[in-house]
Amino acid sequence: MKPLHIAAFVPGYRAMTGGPKRTLSLLAGLSAHGHTISAIVPSVESEFYRAAQSAGIRTHAMPVDPILTAGGFEVARAKNLHLVIPALVRANTRLSSLLRHLRPDVLWIRGSKPYPMSAGAAWKTRTPLHWDIDYEPESRGVVRAIHTLGLRHASCISFQHRGAPVEIFGEALYLRYRHKMITVLPGLDVWPKLRARHRVGRSGPLRVAQVATITPRKNQRFSLALLRMASEASEGHGLELSLIGDVHDSHYHAELRAFVAESGLAKQVRFLGWQQDVPRFLALHADVLLQPSLDEGIPNAVQEAMAVGLPVIASDRGGHPDLLDNSQRGWALPLSDTRAWVNVLTQLSQSPSLREAVGERARRFAREHFDHGVWINTYSRVLAGDCREAGAQAR
Repeated sequence: MKPLHIAAFVPGYRAMTGGPKRTLSLLAGLSAHGHTISAIVPSVESEFYRAAQSAGIRTHAMPVDPILTAGGFEVARAKNLHLVIPALVRANTRLSSLLRHLRPDVLWIRGSKPYPMSAGAAWKTRTPLHWDIDYEPESRGVVRAIHTLGLRHASCISFQHRGAPVEIFGEALYLRYRHKMITVLPGLDVWPKLRARHRVGRSGPLRVAQVATITPRKNQRFSLALLRMASEASEGHGLELSLIGDVHDSHYHAELRAFVAESGLAKQVRFLGWQQDVPRFLALHADVLLQPSLDEGIPNAVQEAMAVGLPVIASDRGGHPDLLDNSQRGWALPLSDTRAWVNVLTQLSQSPSLREAVGERARRFAREHFDHGVWINTYSRVLAGDCREAGAQAR
């Protein structure tokens, strides 16, 4: 396979949380595979810029107006169009100039937000566009228009789990553009050296962790309500909850802390912020991972928890059902059935041997399915233009 020059346009990353870490893992893997990577980042001050340089990736700073990288998909809000449209023109003009200089074989973007900033530049320079999708906002209004244009324009669209194309775009758009679509399960680049140890007879409360940015989509409120429900039923006195993740929504964070205080859960809940080595924390300080997201792709935290041998209880949203089978290696449960969540937590709390068995099956599944080399090899074929063949082998 001929080595490629891949320009990766990553304008929205701030902290090195799950999504940016996975992007860096992919780009570093492709670089090690013999491809030339040029990462295009808005600022030399960003954590992603520094991390990419440390990984030996050629990195370029290209300024982008702040409104284009704001949270909450501000680019799609009609009230901001008088600011957004000139900003998009500037972004595409700058990117066109950079692409002419770099002359890459393909332009890679992740998610919808970079598309309006790069579509004109890719078209003007005739650079093939690869669109990688993990999580997307609801496809309606201006976002629907961006999705439709992106599907028409992109040479190939890759997803992390099988249900994503229909969940995100709907049946009609999926059927129209499915010949461009593939599913590639992400791999883990560094396998945790530690394994969780659930010694039978270990005293102390069940240590529950949720690893996610503090934002409504990640649904930490559900985890707290679940803990309160278990406590009120006299089933939760032996539970502790650690919430791990940067604060993305300060108002939501304040609501969570108020809920903890009002519910009398202060001694059972810890807000720990982001942890640099999540697998190590999970292996040493957690017995169960809770992941009740409202929408999701394939979360790093779920893969890492399975890799260290932790049982996972997650919502039945996004890619969770692709990984969890509701007993053997973890649970993907409906958010509407809180009693089912409490029952599973109670079983795990009362049975260290059950935690050990489920965790070991999860670890074996991770070893078999989260291979980093397979991920990179498949992605190499995809970026080389063999979208349908590579996708058929990845499914």
